[in-house]
Amino acid sequence: MRSKSSVVLGALLLVVSVLLAGCTVGAGGSASGKATSVFALDTAKTVDVYVGAKGAGTVLGTGNGKVAIWVRGGAAPEATWKVTPIAKAPEGAKGILVPGVYVDTAGAEPSGTCSVGFLLPGPLPKGATVVKYAEDGSSWTPVPSVIVTASASQIVVAEVDGFSAYGLGDGGDGAAGGGAAADGDAASGKQVDWTIKVIGGETQKAQGWQFRYDLDFFASGGGVGQGGTYRGHGQVVMVGKYDETLGGIIKGLGDIKATARDDSLSFTICDAPLADLLTGDDVNSEDGVLRGSGIFHGKTKGTLAISATGPNVSGKVDKNANGDSPVPFTIEIAGEDVKVEIENMGIFGGKILRTEK
Repeated sequence: MRSKSSVVLGALLLVVSVLLAGCTVGAGGSASGKATSVFALDTAKTVDVYVGAKGAGTVLGTGNGKVAIWVRGGAAPEATWKVTPIAKAPEGAKGILVPGVYVDTAGAEPSGTCSVGFLLPGPLPKGATVVKYAEDGSSWTPVPSVIVTASASQIVVAEVDGFSAYGLGDGGDGAAGGGAAADGDAASGKQVDWTIKVIGGETQKAQGWQFRYDLDFFASGGGVGQGGTYRGHGQVVMVGKYDETLGGIIKGLGDIKATARDDSLSFTICDAPLADLLTGDDVNSEDGVLRGSGIFHGKTKGTLAISATGPNVSGKVDKNANGDSPVPFTIEIAGEDVKVEIENMGIFGGKILRTEK
């Protein structure tokens, strides 16, 4: 029974968090014309992207990396955009890791959230950030960005409400125009405007034990859209009961009570379609679901009491346990509905709501 208790307490430490691997797009808006005289566009690789009701996106090679854009369904009028990789960063823009992309929206500017993401082979500089080039190409400014992990690859993503010429910068000062990189929403002054709340219970049975798991999960973050960094707290309370007669002779009784709490929960949610484009994963990119995963670092306190009685048998174990172990979880967001799944515990439902500040 001691081994069973350790398994149970270990399972408790499977709790919550989101690394919705995902991404977001440039800003700015472009009709056409100007960019061709300012930026070195690789027009041989221009891609026509039809932006329709289901959303649209594409991925292109640029420099030694990749860039992808994604437009959510309903975020822009129906139109065919021309998306062109930038072959070489403008001379005035220093500290550029990946030259980037230029989007000609044919005048059909988006009214909703878009996203842009970059993937660069090898390790990324700590301050890597999506950058928006000045119209004359002489400088750049950082766009609030996050680094997420998707399919074991690091991706730098930003969420915007329009398009322009975008690249990937190293976060340095840049001769003519970088400034420090935007370190997520906080450094850029961006307002938190999404809140995730998940409260629910699940019951599981295993080898004579019945377990009840209650999850209380709260986090806020995101930006113009639901993608971005979230911070909050999470707690799982587990109660286990064992009450069986073994072989009709020995009576076994058991109780487990434990709580795991993470008060510094932090994870990132991103648009799955954008991450899929960059990594080559074949996840359904048109279902409108944002997917992610995270790690719950729970501080755990628990008690275990087990006893057995029968002919010539009597025994009792009482144990207090404290722990601190990482617990992985996955998260899905479809509209306002949220599902948090923790292996061996269950699926807990909740909501994500816009709470503008």
